[in-house]
Amino acid sequence: MSRDHSTHDDAGGLQRALGLPDPWLARVLRDFGFDDTCAPILPWLPACAVGWIDGLTMREHERLTALIMARHGQLSPRAARLLIAWLAHPPPPSLVRVGRRALEAQHARLPAAEREALRALVIGPCVEVARASGGAFGFGAISAAESAAIRQLSDRLPAPPTASGRGSEEHTSELQSRFGISYAVFC
Repeated sequence: MSRDHSTHDDAGGLQRALGLPDPWLARVLRDFGFDDTCAPILPWLPACAVGWIDGLTMREHERLTALIMARHGQLSPRAARLLIAWLAHPPPPSLVRVGRRALEAQHARLPAAEREALRALVIGPCVEVARASGGAFGFGAISAAESAAIRQLSDRLPAPPTASGRGSEEHTSELQSRFGISYAVFC
């Protein structure tokens, strides 16, 4: 099999694994080292980027690692290498942009309840990592730059209206319980 054919197949597998409508996004992510085994780490890319906004502190690094390990006991070697690289150095801005577009595309294609769950999986770790640095006095303060980045991401992954008429906070709490998510989500 030629290299071109196999890389096209890799991008197709990644496109299917991520549920992306646009094959271009999968090809670009593949060029950044993703394959279909890396699909579970895409929601962690924004948290890594938020951590690097003010420089990734040791507490943020430890918090990110603990969150990732709690959710994914075992990652593929490729996924683990990508995460290690994102924790060692800021992810390239172009990767962050493409990753955000891929998450937005995933979000748009999901049913309402699953959109909220994806939103929580993406935004929650961003908040946790930003709080891990603790601010000037260690009270979990989030810097203005981190807060702006989280707000922008939250705006791009809007919470769907609930059919039951319940408020977004109540709905989010139910999803956090169901999926074992223990962090706050900005709405």
